[in-house]
Amino acid sequence: EGKDALKGEKDRNTHMTIFTDYILATDNQHTINFNMLVNDEDGVEIKATAFSTEIPVQRNHLTTIIGNVLTTATEVEVTINDNFANGVEDAPTYVEVWDGKSKNEPKFDAETNTYFVARASELAWVAEQVNNGNNFAGATVKVIAPIELNCEYWTPIGYGDDGANFYSFNGTFDGGDWTIANLCIRDEAADYCNGLFGMTENATIKNVKLNGVIVNTKGGDTAALVGAINGTTVIENIAVEGLVQIDTDMASAGRVGTIVGGGWTSHNVALSNISVNVDEESYVKANTYVGGVAGQILGVTSMTNIYSNIDVYAYNGIVGGIIGSIQHNSTVDGCVADGNVYRETAEGRTENQYKRIGGIAGTWENSVGKVVLDNVKFNGELISPDATGAQMTSFDYATYVGREYTTSKT
Repeated sequence: EGKDALKGEKDRNTHMTIFTDYILATDNQHTINFNMLVNDEDGVEIKATAFSTEIPVQRNHLTTIIGNVLTTATEVEVTINDNFANGVEDAPTYVEVWDGKSKNEPKFDAETNTYFVARASELAWVAEQVNNGNNFAGATVKVIAPIELNCEYWTPIGYGDDGANFYSFNGTFDGGDWTIANLCIRDEAADYCNGLFGMTENATIKNVKLNGVIVNTKGGDTAALVGAINGTTVIENIAVEGLVQIDTDMASAGRVGTIVGGGWTSHNVALSNISVNVDEESYVKANTYVGGVAGQILGVTSMTNIYSNIDVYAYNGIVGGIIGSIQHNSTVDGCVADGNVYRETAEGRTENQYKRIGGIAGTWENSVGKVVLDNVKFNGELISPDATGAQMTSFDYATYVGREYTTSKT
């Protein structure tokens, strides 16, 4: 609110500056609404004007509002000068600190069918829309500013119940290489589908940066980015940094990772240019189908140029440094895992089962086709007991891949 009082002479110029404000705008044009309250020298209100006409602002563009704002029939003229002389190169950008409740509709461009998300409350609006049945098929959601989720408990974008009932995001999500910070999820009901996105279907997710993720849930299909995927999926140019701790029910939860938890009815899935470069205290924990990047993906999968340094823990099941379980006819190319891979117990497991642990993939389904690994490295340690409780010293396939899922090997 502009609250400068009008004082002094009664005669004014045609145009008089009531107030000047400096807005920390982004490089992309977006709109603002504001209220202006004008008082006289005694503090008595003269006029209050609500500028709810979405005044456009943009970094290094001078926005000028001219009009008789003291009348009841206020009309203003907005001009924008894109040759603003006093421009800045590295101005800070306003970041809304989310309160955990606010939901505001973002700007929408009908011509390109694109929603422009500039605040956490606008991202929360997207989640609300998807969870009420709007799947954004054919639309793009584009982030145009940093998002601060403030570790308020996040309701994922989309959800499912490990069956036929689910709401999913079916569009394109472009993070714009802006940081989405301090994502926190707590689910005490053992529900499935936890992450920034709970469920996607035939979606593209790209150019996303997550910094700081804390997840506490009893349910599976859980990840920092996407809990569960359906259909054809493209996930590219993703970076996860900071402290990342993904805790699930170690006795029962499955399909858990940092980028993707599980794939329900996946077809062609492509993950490329992904970096999970997190703080030392970070980890992913689940019972089975757990990986540093993905827990389990069904169907044909391509994983290209992937890095992960996160430690991965399984209680009694399948676990890998990059992916827990990968399917036939899939390829892993140019992937590096630096984190350690742990299994806590092999109790009740046969050798075929407790050897499903690997630096890249814990196991692969080999009943049809094959899995190709090329240019992969594992620099961590595999730490798992055998059925007697002694530390295993023999691992399959040079520690890169665990035992095949349908093997008859003894």
